[in-house]
Amino acid sequence: MYVLYHLVWRLYVETVLVVYNVALVVAKKY
Repeated sequence: MYVLYHLVWRLYVETVLVVYNVALVVAKKY
């Protein structure tokens, strides 16, 4: 159960980082 929670947390963090980076790139373009 803990492993599943850890994997979901990692996926959440990775997604947030990607969205944040994309937002920075878009902000720089416009």
